[in-house]
Amino acid sequence: MEERKKEELAQLYALRAGLSAVASENDETQKIKNTAETAIADCEKRQEANTAARQQLSDKLNDLQKSYTNTRETLSAGKQSKGTLAKKVTVRFTLALLVLAAVVVALFFLIRYFVHDITTEGGGFFAWVFFILITGAVGIGGLVLVIFIIKWGVEAIQDARRDYFLTNSSYDHAQNAVLQLPQQISEIQSQIAACNKKAYEITAQIKQQHADRETALAPHYATGSAVYTALQQQYGTLLDERDWGDVDLVIFAYETGRADTVKEALAFVDGERRTNRIVNAISEATTRLNATIETGFRGLAVNMVKCFKAISDQINENAKAQFAQNQAILQQNQAMLARVDYANALQAQRNVSSQKLAEENQVFLSQARAYMDQATVQMRNNGGRI
Repeated sequence: MEERKKEELAQLYALRAGLSAVASENDETQKIKNTAETAIADCEKRQEANTAARQQLSDKLNDLQKSYTNTRETLSAGKQSKGTLAKKVTVRFTLALLVLAAVVVALFFLIRYFVHDITTEGGGFFAWVFFILITGAVGIGGLVLVIFIIKWGVEAIQDARRDYFLTNSSYDHAQNAVLQLPQQISEIQSQIAACNKKAYEITAQIKQQHADRETALAPHYATGSAVYTALQQQYGTLLDERDWGDVDLVIFAYETGRADTVKEALAFVDGERRTNRIVNAISEATTRLNATIETGFRGLAVNMVKCFKAISDQINENAKAQFAQNQAILQQNQAMLARVDYANALQAQRNVSSQKLAEENQVFLSQARAYMDQATVQMRNNGGRI
């Protein structure tokens, strides 16, 4: 009776160790995901910054190209304006000279006419008075007209010079800009090309981060799933899978003499739950289990080793049945078995209640199934290659 109880207790600890091993694989997958998410988030931030920089450069390039077009139009208009200014000055001076010449000619013929008329006709005093008045009026009018013409001509020259220099300055500025803008545009285009290259590199990095994450997750999902399946086959008859969350309390009932069989231990658990003492019972059970693990299991050590080997053998048998025709996968399975340390997993998860372990195991299995379904679809789409 006592020997059977020790064997069953060792099996219960092995079950607890197996659940701990699956939980450890779950912890590793969370670490991998967190690391990958951090790296991917960093890449995405750099991608956003690169996109913003590229947009700024594109806006600047558009402005420069518009400026280049406008500058060339300014040059074209400047050439026309220079010719127009030259014509404007020429026309004004020509008009001024023509008006001045007309006045001189008019005075000449007027004076000649009156002088000839007076000297030949002998008009006398009134003729000379009339001659002086007419000549004076014409002379004063002509002088005023000459002054006006001179002023108009000077203003025309000043306006022309001002317009010429303003246009000439704009023209010179435009000439310099036309020489400089293509280089600036070329530099911006080079910077945009660099941004595009960087965007491609960051996209490749993100894709690689996703691929590396999936590659790193694969062995942990495979190991945890294999261990859990072996636990179902090894200990499903000893303790129903639905009661695995209570394995700490079952162990506690065994170790404290409250039960000699699993059935009695489960009755104890049900009693604690009915009387609402389950929370305290779980806490006490976990504390006692901690103490037992710290002491090295004492008399359970030999049976524990047998139980751990039984789990590994079961995993190996499952792999042989599933992958009998694929030696590469069988070898991977052997490597997977070699790295599972149930004793260390039990030690690492000793402060976690079996209830919590069972919950984590179910979450892990759900994620593992989703991962493997995705991998199967991907392999099918890639013609058999992952």
